[in-house]
Amino acid sequence: RLEISGRVQGVGFRPFLFRLASALELKGCIGNDSRGAFAEIEGPERDLDAFSARLRSEAPPLARVRKVDVCELPPLGETGLRIAGSALGDRQDAEISPDVATCDACLRELWDPADRRHRYPFINCTNCGPRYSIIRAVPYDRPRTTMAAFAMCPRCQAEYADPRDRRFHAQPDACAECGPRLWMADASGAPLGGDPIEGCARRLQGGAIAAIKGLGGFHLACRADRDDVVARLRERKAREAKPLALMVGSIEEARSLAHVDARAEAALLDPRRPIVLIPRRAEALVSRHVAPAGDCLGLMLPYTPVHALLFAEGLGPLVMTSGNPSEEPLSHRNDEAIRRLGSIADIFLLHDRDIERPIDDSVVILRSVDADDAGGAGADATDSADGANDAGDAEDADGASYAAGATARGGAELGGGAFIPLRRARGFVPAPLDLEPAAPVPLLAVGGDLKSAVCLAEGSRAVLSEHLGDLENPAAYRHFAAAVDRLAQLLVIEPRAVACDLHPAYLSRRYALSRGLPSIEVQHHHAHVVSCLADNGERGRVVGISCDGTGYGTDGAVWGGEILVADEIEFRRAAHLRYLPLLGGDAAARETWRPAAALLHAAFGESWTEAAAASRSAIEGDALRVASARLSAGGSLPATSSLGRLFDAAAFILGLAERNRYEAEAAMALEAAARGAESAEPLDYLLAEQSGGLLEMDTRPLARSLLDRVRQREDPARLALAFHLAVIDMLSEAAIRIAESERLDRAALSGGCFANRILLEGVRARLEAAGLRVLIHQSVPPGDGGLALGQAACAAARLARGEAREADPADRWEKPAR
Repeated sequence: RLEISGRVQGVGFRPFLFRLASALELKGCIGNDSRGAFAEIEGPERDLDAFSARLRSEAPPLARVRKVDVCELPPLGETGLRIAGSALGDRQDAEISPDVATCDACLRELWDPADRRHRYPFINCTNCGPRYSIIRAVPYDRPRTTMAAFAMCPRCQAEYADPRDRRFHAQPDACAECGPRLWMADASGAPLGGDPIEGCARRLQGGAIAAIKGLGGFHLACRADRDDVVARLRERKAREAKPLALMVGSIEEARSLAHVDARAEAALLDPRRPIVLIPRRAEALVSRHVAPAGDCLGLMLPYTPVHALLFAEGLGPLVMTSGNPSEEPLSHRNDEAIRRLGSIADIFLLHDRDIERPIDDSVVILRSVDADDAGGAGADATDSADGANDAGDAEDADGASYAAGATARGGAELGGGAFIPLRRARGFVPAPLDLEPAAPVPLLAVGGDLKSAVCLAEGSRAVLSEHLGDLENPAAYRHFAAAVDRLAQLLVIEPRAVACDLHPAYLSRRYALSRGLPSIEVQHHHAHVVSCLADNGERGRVVGISCDGTGYGTDGAVWGGEILVADEIEFRRAAHLRYLPLLGGDAAARETWRPAAALLHAAFGESWTEAAAASRSAIEGDALRVASARLSAGGSLPATSSLGRLFDAAAFILGLAERNRYEAEAAMALEAAARGAESAEPLDYLLAEQSGGLLEMDTRPLARSLLDRVRQREDPARLALAFHLAVIDMLSEAAIRIAESERLDRAALSGGCFANRILLEGVRARLEAAGLRVLIHQSVPPGDGGLALGQAACAAARLARGEAREADPADRWEKPAR
């Protein structure tokens, strides 16, 4: 008997085992249960050994074998080979497959006039199609998916029951006779006649905005080459400036819009079909409203048959942004989408296959080829997990390409670590990650309030949820609470402890403490560093560079430019950016003149207003008077060590961004400008040792040298690069000194600022040149989307030592209404 765990359900694993056993003339039984797949087979010992070896080496492209337990049993004298029905168990260990883009075999059938599924919008097989978005319970069988509503016709049933057919137990299997149907409706939901694909494509070509139901929810689509159309979408969706993702019909079209190299092509063709941030071509025929601040486009290829059919109608690039009013959860039900999107979309392309689990598109950046790529190439900017938000559905590479990048631990499957997710959702979730040390009890980690994602852990398995949004929006908070319940029910995990951030005002923390469970509070930047360790399958002490926009510090200040000596249990703050006053509190994250004023006041004292007059952006009128009064008053302002706010200040001084209309807009503009310079001399900085050996990274010299060079009218692009190089040198020098004093040989880079490729690759190159082994994120985001994994790893280690805060009866939480 072989018990096989991993991603072995919904990926053609049982028919593979059946064919393998048949080829070896083995007898017995093959099946699924709640722990994975099993085979009870008998035959000559050499053939049993061959079966055990080949089930790993020849597994289907979407499968991932994590573990095989073998026990010998007395032969039963079996005379045949059969596939058993799925068996339910008391524990759910089977790995659930993510949604996967349409495979080449299905696409060939889609375009074949002689095939019975010619132009059928929901064609799929065991190598492709919906999985996570339609599953209701495990084991993954049709009655436990939203496809249960569709009774298979005799021909589909015959395929489904034939172990030699590639649609054997393909749970979404269907055809035009028995499966889901597609139709078009107007903004009120009233059906429109005619061919829905042709009609939708014709209206899109004419400038309409369409709400298109895809795999995990709705997208809002429109022509990407017309300013008036994209501006109309932005106005209706109330999305002022955040970049919009694009879908293109082919790699060739992607190349006409962006600088697509071999790595970018591999990412675009990956069966998960993420949005890939790629530097745009100057001549790209794309509206200026698509990505106003950055120099990258978020591109993806079609990943469902619906979108393949649409692009076959001759459409050019389409905006494919998430189907929701800004900051609200994704729409995924027909009636709900018509109610919420009817004022945005002119038409709807609908289908009747229900989506059980709404899930956004994933966003990735490309890593540089060489570690010394510090000053030139990059992707998108600081803390910008939504830098190229959302998108659509269709097409595939052949199944074999899916497995090509897979690793043994199941994390960095996309390109073997050549790409880094900024938003981890469709295609990635719910692939589990290894947790070491193992959680002694089932636990829930709730992440942060921005780019929310939660993590459920049991034993050595951790499952990070899809991107859930920002919890400040009440609808997003309700979605977050419901998502915790849905994921726990699917994984059959009942948490007995909960981990959360230290921030007393975080909604996620309040939710965690109100669960009535023992709780573990984890400092924000400590969780980032441990997230990077867990993402790389490592543990133990490390020099961690953790940089972002904001995180609650143990001293009550707003941290964000930190170097820690940390392991899974504890950390010591070894260095940080010099504190600056946070002028205006939360407003400082939106209005870049505020951190600029604080930086200039720190550097120039009471003469700071004269220095400010030299900057390329002006602080004028009431703002200047208020800033002068508050900064002169001193101690009443909160303090911050945030690198994100330092980027904002530099962007303001260089005239690149006067406000953040969305998170990290100024930092994106600064990085884009830096990529336009071939070389630059770094700005100045100072490392000052404080009491207790704490290093302070003093940015006052940086501000002075920046202003001096602004006065000399140096090119803003060169100054943007000079700023980046100074930050790289400052962080690297501090980390190297700490590593030497602590006798550490590893460094971990985490936090949203490391979505900036110039910063990421520059720091990595400097540290590696000093002999450090550098860990960067592989399969979870460096920003807050990966925070829950770090919290879970910290909580597991601390629970093993018996550390947890008992529930306080004063903490109360009422489950929000849906």
